[in-house]
Amino acid sequence: MRSFAILLLLLVTLSCKKTEVVTPETLIGTWIETSTRQDTIIFNPTFQGTVLNNTLIVNRGKEINAGGQLVPRPGFGIYKYKIENRRMYLQGGTSGLATYYANFGTEQHGDKLLIDNFYEISSTQPVTAIRTLVRLP
Repeated sequence: MRSFAILLLLLVTLSCKKTEVVTPETLIGTWIETSTRQDTIIFNPTFQGTVLNNTLIVNRGKEINAGGQLVPRPGFGIYKYKIENRRMYLQGGTSGLATYYANFGTEQHGDKLLIDNFYEISSTQPVTAIRTLVRLP
């Protein structure tokens, strides 16, 4: 019985995925949302040869609005961010975060990033939705 308990504990331990500490350095690069593969987030992008630290760009594609014009989907834009205690604090973009830092849950498991759905606030998805992104090579 004791060896069964040890084996069970070992299996549980091995099956758990370790959550990595999320830092701006672990996020550098381009990430794509896994369900529709249409939204990308670029962390610490380079602009004219300069790395924009603690900056992210959300690319969401375009859609036709009520006036028949092709416009970027809501939530696109440039955000400033900082990370503290598994929370990502964002400022900017086009989703009403321009004047303060709003915070959202963030977890990283290797090349998978789980974030609260900050870029579709007041759009088609609730803020409580979690998006999974994978790093592009």
